[in-house]
Amino acid sequence: VSVSSEQSDEGPAKNALDGNPATYWHTQYDPKTFSPPHEIVWDLGKPSAISGFSYLPRQDGGTNGNAKDYEFAWSLDGKEWTSKKGTFDSSLGRHGLMFPKTEARYCRFRILSSQNGGPWGSAAEIDVIPAFR
Repeated sequence: VSVSSEQSDEGPAKNALDGNPATYWHTQYDPKTFSPPHEIVWDLGKPSAISGFSYLPRQDGGTNGNAKDYEFAWSLDGKEWTSKKGTFDSSLGRHGLMFPKTEARYCRFRILSSQNGGPWGSAAEIDVIPAFR
């Protein structure tokens, strides 16, 4: 639906949602760098039962933009949001945030700060965790 910025020649936003951990989204750094927060908003296509989300840092050996402090939010209408904030450790494995089952159509991931303190944001993959009925 939207992204705060992307470096289209290196890391377009669609890469964070393509199911391929070898690609990644990277916020713009050329010709201008933007400071956090960085965000990406996507549409699940229909209201869906979710119980969390996952984040995979970039897997190419680079670390610029790997999320430290984050906010994940969800909404049925894209206007009123419910959110949870947290902090990831610096490991390169998949991170997750679980919460009670809820309904969402729109999801938003915000990087509030990066692991190395730089102004960038990046993600190999972000996804929702479906709720089991």
